[in-house]
Amino acid sequence: MTKEDGVDTDVDGESLGNCLSGFVDDGSIESHRYYLARRTALEMLRDRGFAVPNAEIEFSLQEFRNKHGQKPDIDDLRITSLHRDDPSIKVLVIFCGPQIVKVNVIRAIATQIVNRDTLSRLILVVQNKITNQALKAVGLFSFKVEIFQITDLLVNITKHECKPKHQVLPEQEKQSLLKKYCLDEAQLPRMLQKDAIARYYGLEKGQVVKIICHGFIFQKTVIFKLCVVVKAMLLKSNGNYAFVFLYLVACREYCRNMMDYLVLSGEMVLRNLLSVFEPFDQRGNRRLVPMRGVYLLAIVFTELLRRGIQ
Repeated sequence: MTKEDGVDTDVDGESLGNCLSGFVDDGSIESHRYYLARRTALEMLRDRGFAVPNAEIEFSLQEFRNKHGQKPDIDDLRITSLHRDDPSIKVLVIFCGPQIVKVNVIRAIATQIVNRDTLSRLILVVQNKITNQALKAVGLFSFKVEIFQITDLLVNITKHECKPKHQVLPEQEKQSLLKKYCLDEAQLPRMLQKDAIARYYGLEKGQVVKIICHGFIFQKTVIFKLCVVVKAMLLKSNGNYAFVFLYLVACREYCRNMMDYLVLSGEMVLRNLLSVFEPFDQRGNRRLVPMRGVYLLAIVFTELLRRGIQ
């Protein structure tokens, strides 16, 4: 490599001046994060059916920095939009600062919201953890509040090439689907409301989403899933508290989806669970099994089958 008139060149005399400059971001990381998160939020609102101008989504990073600077003011990043089909549905997106979200931050946001009676949904984009007291304060709002970490919005997960297309069915199409296949709502496959895709589309309990998959064997496969809410059960054992989340849901969904024609009693479910944790394998070798965990799971399943999951 040589220098000619202050410009780096290779042995053939080709200029190397700008070969890497296009991949180097000279701006601040803060402005880049805000730009990506705001763009994903706009795309999310558009996919939910809200009126979002394409010009805002197609805003380039340089245009964003020219408008908001290297250190954007979070108040200027707010988004307000109305639903295309029902203008009475209004959504507001508010970005929070990098500090921990405490009660005073939620109170400040509440005082800044005007015409809260006309607001249907509030989306908070936070950059730090939110305290329990702040979460309780959020629950006092009269409208639906969603909380997203800014890192969850840096990339639009629905644009990934491996992610199938999702389409939220209106209530009328949902009832037509159930009537067409003579199904009950509980017989549909399930999707947790905390699922990333469910949160992206803002699914509510009881809504059905249509998933269109394309594969190598089958050109097109359509799956319908029902959005459900699973509440964690709080169990007390020897003074310690254990939260039972996805493990119980997975076992319950396995029994429900894979054994639709086999009715399992509580004793059989418990026996099948404990068989996984047998202290000896098929060859008679002893396994290293945490038996205390087995007993805890047995207590959990007994309590689960007694109460049931709503």
